[in-house]
Amino acid sequence: MSVSVRTLLPMTLSLGVLGGVALALCAAFLTPGKGILIPFLLLTALTILVLRTGSGFDFKGRFLVSFGSFAIASVFLYGFTVVVAAPTTPALGHLWRAAALALIGAGLSALIALASSTSARVAGP
Repeated sequence: MSVSVRTLLPMTLSLGVLGGVALALCAAFLTPGKGILIPFLLLTALTILVLRTGSGFDFKGRFLVSFGSFAIASVFLYGFTVVVAAPTTPALGHLWRAAALALIGAGLSALIALASSTSARVAGP
């Protein structure tokens, strides 16, 4: 299936906003620490499930949906953190954190795009 904004945008926005709200709620109500990884893990699993069950996208489309949803969810979390937890972070601090999130998101999205490929399914006996 060819990649078009009309087919990618609704899936990307819904996964990203759902993940972002889960991340912000987790940051608001749980103690700081490794608990924030749970919503990221759930977002990753949900993205793989959604892309694998019926998207029909090629690698580029699966990568864009995955990276877009990761980016939107991370912006929600980062916005919440900046407003509530650390409003005095300097601009350079925001820049390197955004770059690190983009690199992590790109690597994770490539793995998700590979894992959600329908040709990656193992045929049973």
